[in-house]
Amino acid sequence: MMDFLDAWTDTRTMAELLIVVDEDDPKLPEYRRMLRDTASWVHWLVYNGTMGQGMVPGLNWGVSLPIAQRHDVVGFMGDDHRPRTLGWDALLEAPAKNRIAYGDDLLQRQSLPTAVAMPRRFVEALGFMAPPVLHHLYVDNYWASLGGQVGLEYVPQVVIEHMHPVAGKADWDDEYKRVNDGALYQADANAFHKYVGEGRLEEDVQKILAVK
Repeated sequence: MMDFLDAWTDTRTMAELLIVVDEDDPKLPEYRRMLRDTASWVHWLVYNGTMGQGMVPGLNWGVSLPIAQRHDVVGFMGDDHRPRTLGWDALLEAPAKNRIAYGDDLLQRQSLPTAVAMPRRFVEALGFMAPPVLHHLYVDNYWASLGGQVGLEYVPQVVIEHMHPVAGKADWDDEYKRVNDGALYQADANAFHKYVGEGRLEEDVQKILAVK
């Protein structure tokens, strides 16, 4: 967590940070100590959910809060992302006022938006930032598919490094193993493809085009 906060402190210009932590996270006491004296632009809340639910419920809860509603642009990073480019938030804000914008994560690069920014009105039109049928995975696939029809912009000069075990930048600890479990991966893959196959992605596209 401190590496994440340090990266934000070193590179942000104006973005506020909302950290959402599951109430059963075993590191919660450590986070409380760590975040006790953070800067005024850092906000953190405990989500009334469990780690077994994945990140999607907490993400959708966080983006619905008043702190998010006072901004025209909202975004997502996992705790294993590290913004490296000075002023990345300003660089993403301009394209993200009318489309889904993302930078170079040094892993998926242009192929998938693993950390994104988008207009808050998109989220309001959908009622979520990530489809509730997903738990943890395939969220970036959804953003790529949605953005491909409503507006998607890759901003390569913005580096938001993904410190993932696949890239050899982190250990395969218990949490990574849990959220990347084969059964969970397949469940989210099935849910995503069903969502698309049932026409729900196209419905989302129409909702956004109505407010674009």
